[in-house]
Amino acid sequence: MGIVDLFIQRLGSFFPRKALIAFLMVAAISIFFAFRYDSTFRAWVISAEGKDWKQSSEYVVATKLSKFGDWPELIGAGILAALVARQLRSFAWSKIFAAAVISAMIAGGLATTCRSLTGRTRPDADPAIAPGWYGPFHDGRLLLGVHSYNSFPSGHTATAVGLAAVILFTRPLWGAPCMLIALFITASRLYLGKHHLSDVVVALFLGLAVGYLTTAWLRSSQTSQ
Repeated sequence: MGIVDLFIQRLGSFFPRKALIAFLMVAAISIFFAFRYDSTFRAWVISAEGKDWKQSSEYVVATKLSKFGDWPELIGAGILAALVARQLRSFAWSKIFAAAVISAMIAGGLATTCRSLTGRTRPDADPAIAPGWYGPFHDGRLLLGVHSYNSFPSGHTATAVGLAAVILFTRPLWGAPCMLIALFITASRLYLGKHHLSDVVVALFLGLAVGYLTTAWLRSSQTSQ
């Protein structure tokens, strides 16, 4: 059995076949249309902001959400929640929060690695920079960590959705508001011009996939105990 066949077989043990096909179809269609309407969506966002948008309350809220939704803040919040749950002897919730942190770290790490290699320009990049995909190198310099070229996919979205997805899949009533917060964080990145629509759509499905696999791993580990 080849490595690809083994991977598919292993993946099938976590994803029911029909659910996997449906997820991939929805993801593919959503990503296709996100890329198709990137420019249209960005133009709509700019028109909705107006010329004095940086003085608006929406800008203040979006900035705070974006700050809260960064990798260190979310991971720190998840670790704190896991420690508090453990202190309160709620071991089930402690495991859920720990798994959510792992999911967020993996999803965010994958997104950060990808965006360091794709070299896609951000919507708010200097107008002197031609929009495009530059890869990890451009004009003899490494673009790793260069903000203007690290747009695709969104690290904020992948991390936030990866964290919320585990809670959603294990405790839906509590997970729904967590996912809503993750989507608000995603919206803030679009509003602030940090990402294209396709950046966040791809990251959203990445976070969901990692969150589901982490949840499946959590349940399998509990069953084997």
